[in-house]
Amino acid sequence: MQSSVFSNLFIIKKECKGCLLNYTEFQIGDADNFFVILLVGILMLSGIIFVELKYKPDIYLIIIFSLPLTVIFSLLVTRPIKSFFLYITFKIKMTQ
Repeated sequence: MQSSVFSNLFIIKKECKGCLLNYTEFQIGDADNFFVILLVGILMLSGIIFVELKYKPDIYLIIIFSLPLTVIFSLLVTRPIKSFFLYITFKIKMTQ
């Protein structure tokens, strides 16, 4: 049975219980947060501009729908992006 590298929603465990790999050696810094903000910002802004040009809704409707969607989408993509950067850091460290 495989276990997750996360101890809760976004916090990475200190070490793997199966292979005793120490995850604290792999510091990813703020790279994952930067790419979450970049990805969500580009997608949400593109969607907002499309809706504005196509349907011309009132500004309060855009705010009511875009703020919750931004938060939900950010929460959905944070874990995969954080896992990806942990994997990349692991591969780089293992090749050195």
